[in-house]
Order: sequence, then C-alpha cells, then structure tokens
Amino acid sequence: MAKECRFCGAEMDDNAIKCPECEKMVANAEIILDKQRQHIKKRNTILLVVLICIIFVVGMVIAYIVSNKDKSGAKSYVDAIDMNIASMIDNNPTNFLKSYPIFMRDFLSETLGLMTNDNFDEYIDSLSDEIVKAYGSDAVASYEIKDKQHLDDETIDEYLTSIFEYISEYSEEYQMEDYPVEDAYQLGLEITFNGSIGTQTMNTTVAVMKFDSSWYIMNIINPINNAVDDLQ
Repeated sequence: MAKECRFCGAEMDDNAIKCPECEKMVANAEIILDKQRQHIKKRNTILLVVLICIIFVVGMVIAYIVSNKDKSGAKSYVDAIDMNIASMIDNNPTNFLKSYPIFMRDFLSETLGLMTNDNFDEYIDSLSDEIVKAYGSDAVASYEIKDKQHLDDETIDEYLTSIFEYISEYSEEYQMEDYPVEDAYQLGLEITFNGSIGTQTMNTTVAVMKFDSSWYIMNIINPINNAVDDLQ
C-alpha cells in the first residue's frame, strides 16, 4: 500500500526517500537508504559468489579438456588394436595416431610421412588404397590373439628406452619418466584381411601398454607386406 507525504499528502512508493511532488525527504529516509544499501551489497555478494563458481567450473572443464585432449587411447588393448587396424582400412589418420601414446605421435607422423613426400595423411591414404587393391573396397579385418605374455618391469624399461632414444632425435618435449606404465603385454596376433578381391592372413607381434588408464599399441602393424597365407 502506498504511503502519503507528511508535508503535501502526495502518494509515494513505500521505498521512496523523498516526495515526488514537494521533493522533501521522508522521516525515515536514512533507514530506507540503509536497507537499500544492504540489499545491493547482498545482491552483489551473491552475484560474486555465482561468478566465482562459474569461473571455477569453467576452469575445471578447460583443465579437464586440456589434460585429456591427448589421452585418446582405448579402454582395453583389444580396443586399441581395433582402432589401429580400422583406421588403416577406413583411411582415418587421426584415429591411427590416437591408437599410439602421445609421445610417439609426432615421431610416427614425421617418419611415416617421409614415405609419401612428408605428408602423413597421404601415407595413411596410400595405405588404405593398398588395402582396397589387395582385398577390395569391402575389406574387413579380424584377428585372434594366439599368444599373450605379460611384460615385466625390466622388459618394459628396455622397450621404452629404445623408443625414447628414437623420439629424442625429433623432440625433447617428452621424457620417459613422465609416462609410467600401468600394465603391458606382448601379443602374438593372427590377423585376417578379407574382401571381395582377396583374403590374407598374417602373423605379427604387437606390444600394448597402459598409460594413465588408457591402452595403446606400441609398434606398426603392416596390413600388406606380412601376408603369410594367400587363400584366394
């Protein structure tokens, strides 16, 4: 309910501090002003807290994205192998590199790119073309794990030492001690590529390692030159 000015009788808003007609201050003007100041202060405090929370959440999201953008890998070593083989069939350079740990990607991109005029994407493209020529555009791959050996710490250390020796020639950004291995196996695979043109089976050995909860393969699978059995 509106209040009246004690001087001229004009109606005023309950929170008014002076009459809109005679412009004289109301009796409790200071109390009203103090309440308004407290309300503004409380509102600003709430806004500040909300803003801090938003900044914190956004910061956490950005930190998560930055820390995980290169942790592609796979949930299991089977998924890592699937990703690697499928990337060659599907001509997917991005997934090919994702199947390897981050410290190997620049090295692989540069060295494999040298085979096709310093262009890594072109290398994967040519590999995919070779698969189509050998097996058909409908080529698919399947494999069996014929042998599985758990790698001990000494073997893992020797394996990674040799890899980082090569990597150091291309980049000093990555250090072996920054990538502790959580688990590792050496797998004997029998891989079969099958399509309308041909079917071939190859035997190969693949090392797989787990870094930061993700699995990666550690060496190259050649889908063309290692064929051991031409069935068609």
